[in-house]
Amino acid sequence: MLCCCKHNIGIIIFFAFSIFFASCMPKGEKRVFVYSDLKGKNQKSAEFLKTYELSKNQNYELESAFNDITESASLKTLGKREEGYFSYSIFPEGAIYPFSKVSVKCVFSSDSSYEKAREVCKEFFNEIDTRYSKLQEKLK
Repeated sequence: MLCCCKHNIGIIIFFAFSIFFASCMPKGEKRVFVYSDLKGKNQKSAEFLKTYELSKNQNYELESAFNDITESASLKTLGKREEGYFSYSIFPEGAIYPFSKVSVKCVFSSDSSYEKAREVCKEFFNEIDTRYSKLQEKLK
């Protein structure tokens, strides 16, 4: 009986530590792509942020499709740029379910002007908007 009790306490302690460490894992930013061909040291950076409402409830299919949309939009944007550094990040913003609302941050760095960075990120967000609206129509 004493041996069995020691064994159970060990299991309980193991699960308690497992739950503690699992709850401490970071839930922040997910970096997806980073492309770079920076040549100079005096690079300027501009960041733009846009928020998208996904689903109030957990919907893995929609989340996966949105991730695919941002990847394809970044590849299309990447193909049209001539210089600089382009990346994006996806941040969960939902209060109850984190991925009910996500923010997408576009970062563009180069020795070009701020207007060039705004143009690249606007093109990126327009591509996401177009593809996401088509997805929403398809899911109705």
